[in-house]
Amino acid sequence: MKELSAKCLEGLKNKKVILCVSGGVDSMVLLDIVIKYSNELNITPLVCHFEHGIRGDESVKDMELVERQCRRYGIMLLSRQENIPQMCVGENLEEFARNRRYAFFYECLKEQEADYLVLAHHKDDNCETLVMNIIRGCGTKGLCGMQKIRGRLFRPLLDFSKEQLYAYAKNEGIEFREDSTNADVSYLRNSIRHEIMPALKNKNAKIYDAIDRLREIASLENDFFEKHIAGLDWIIAMPYGYDIEVKEYLSAHDAIKRRSILYVLKRLSGKDYDYGIFETIDALSSKETGKVAIAPHGIKIYKGEKVLSFVRQREPINSEKKLSLPGETITPFGVFISEQVYKVDIRHIKSAPKNVCYFSLEDNSKLTVRKRSQGDKINCFGGGTKKLKDVFINKKLPVFLRDFVPVVCCGDEILWIPGVMRSSKYPFNGEKGIRLEFIEKK
Repeated sequence: MKELSAKCLEGLKNKKVILCVSGGVDSMVLLDIVIKYSNELNITPLVCHFEHGIRGDESVKDMELVERQCRRYGIMLLSRQENIPQMCVGENLEEFARNRRYAFFYECLKEQEADYLVLAHHKDDNCETLVMNIIRGCGTKGLCGMQKIRGRLFRPLLDFSKEQLYAYAKNEGIEFREDSTNADVSYLRNSIRHEIMPALKNKNAKIYDAIDRLREIASLENDFFEKHIAGLDWIIAMPYGYDIEVKEYLSAHDAIKRRSILYVLKRLSGKDYDYGIFETIDALSSKETGKVAIAPHGIKIYKGEKVLSFVRQREPINSEKKLSLPGETITPFGVFISEQVYKVDIRHIKSAPKNVCYFSLEDNSKLTVRKRSQGDKINCFGGGTKKLKDVFINKKLPVFLRDFVPVVCCGDEILWIPGVMRSSKYPFNGEKGIRLEFIEKK
């Protein structure tokens, strides 16, 4: 078949790839095409196969077919057998099996130092995925379906129908296996394939082409939105997550508002969110300062005076750590680098960045770093002390960050809060002292 040629594999030229082969017609055709053009395109292929134990002897025979074909082609096979029904307790079996399968695929990708996992999804799969997303309730992004290249996944067959793959297999005499569970319409995807799509095809003989056009349009528009949102100057990347300026957010079109929320949440958690989250965040944006909303997947949203702060939840820091002098000390806050210094120009000290501080200490052995404690005070230049709580309030440091700000102490005395304030105690005299640098944990 002319269309299934080296052209669909051009993105794999000069690459080392792992072909994910199940034994079905799609992946066996993929294997044949890659082997056929591997010399022409300088592709180094390996095969991985995951036998999940769900279909007993049937899935073992799938594995045996893949093994035979790999021996025939002289290609390395990486395989694993697991008893998924026994391992899966209290979870969706199909989803659990998929997660275990992909975990194995990515393990192979890493161990073999390959460039791509190559998957055999085709046009029919993509259309069925789009219909399934609509049934489950999706936004425009859900209409984009699968992409040919996403990260280190490569899908060269997305432009070809299942019918074309069967025809190719017949013409080339390719042996393949049929999965008996594919006929079980109690699974949503199978119901779409065997019931919904045939009904739609009765209304439009080219329904797969029509859905694929919708997918292409949605993908183009989604790409435009993604680039537009990424260029907005009122979405600000921060060490703890993202800030969205409330004034700009409230004045934006609803489509931009929703996309901006999706953009931030996806980058923080890597997960997709349903539309209920927009109502939560819209309501929060109009509330008073200090209010908090909790989003799924470990994200908290704080209403500040001028911003909505999207924050990854972090493990609390409760330990106190002694600083190595001189040397490098890794702490839960980040890294502290210390060195002994001599005869430093005072002008250089005054112009030092906020993450660097100089001290003159007689006893360096008592330097530690910890989080804030109730009742903490710091000595001020000009005399007197100030409560740490008041320092944070004056600096407009958000409440959610205060337990993650390092407090450098000498014994019971606070010397320095990197990026916030230093104590008037132990000022550097320019002759001999300690230079301390803090590199924040990302």
